[in-house]
Amino acid sequence: LDAVAQEPHPPSPVFVAVTSEPQTAEGAADAVERAVHADVEAFGLREPLRRRPSPGWAVSDVTPALHAVLDGAAVGGRWDVSSLVALDGLVDEKLRAGLLSLLHGPSWPPEKGADPAYWCDGSFSDTLSGGPASSGVGLRPARLAALCAEGRDTPPAVAELEARVGAYL
Repeated sequence: LDAVAQEPHPPSPVFVAVTSEPQTAEGAADAVERAVHADVEAFGLREPLRRRPSPGWAVSDVTPALHAVLDGAAVGGRWDVSSLVALDGLVDEKLRAGLLSLLHGPSWPPEKGADPAYWCDGSFSDTLSGGPASSGVGLRPARLAALCAEGRDTPPAVAELEARVGAYL
């Protein structure tokens, strides 16, 4: 048992669907598909991604560089944590440039910091005490809407990032 537990296993999503009777493999796959679509409708989630990454990029190029637990708290009687995973090889220089172009104007040098045409002060006001907060910088509403556009309006760099994350997962 110890030898089995120590074998590396690639990360993969797990889907759980509650059924009232035993299922064949095909029936279970159908139940999962129905459960996923029900959640998409019930919670107004985005349509499932149907894109493939651009040629020249391979999922085998991606390696986890860091997995960090950021915080933890008891939630509903169980311990819950937020974590972050950093991946090397997910974003290459071309995709990086495309993503950066969504965050500042075409002539704005990113080394100068936030482009005031795209970013504004006062975006973050969350505090633990409920009192006044020091301001943060965030995208202006029109820039955020353009960044999050869906369907045909999805920026190509965002669509490529989504495709790569989907392929990795």
